[in-house]
Amino acid sequence: MPKLEICNSVLTNNAGEWAMLFYARDQGAHNLEDITALDLSGKGVMYMESADVFGKMTSLRRLDLSEHPEFFMCEEKKEAVEFEKTMGIDKETRSKVEFTEFKLKIDDLLSNLNSLEEIICDNELEAYILEQRGTKQFLPKLKLVNEVSIEIANVTDRIAQRKATAVFNKLQRVAGHYSIGGALQI
Repeated sequence: MPKLEICNSVLTNNAGEWAMLFYARDQGAHNLEDITALDLSGKGVMYMESADVFGKMTSLRRLDLSEHPEFFMCEEKKEAVEFEKTMGIDKETRSKVEFTEFKLKIDDLLSNLNSLEEIICDNELEAYILEQRGTKQFLPKLKLVNEVSIEIANVTDRIAQRKATAVFNKLQRVAGHYSIGGALQI
């Protein structure tokens, strides 16, 4: 299947425009420029051949890249994960298993996200973005990382802000479901 872009909900090395439009189908996007938000959590972005498709998403404002431990996986960890995946397979079959190599580098991806304002990601990527963004000149329009302003650089302050935001969001949900008086009393 040389043109397969998604397999088992994970992007393949052929992933491109069609795969991005598939994941943006709820927005009614007809081309890459129409995509404003994208949830690629756990979708294996690093298997993609190129990040150029992200550069064409000129309206992309929000991106979820959580559940991607492979972004900063060392060789030892990668080997451990591969070994774990082959547990229970007989030795002969295990020797024939070939894992797909990661094609994309994190800097290639981040440098193609020029219109992005908000990113949801794992802690390692969050720290990397906050440390390297100025030096490597990627994500020029970024405002929020994991729903916290990029202006808050201290890790402890970021955690406190995330907790405060979570409490506030829960209060809004509760307040939206309960009221003290009827509609005429409010």
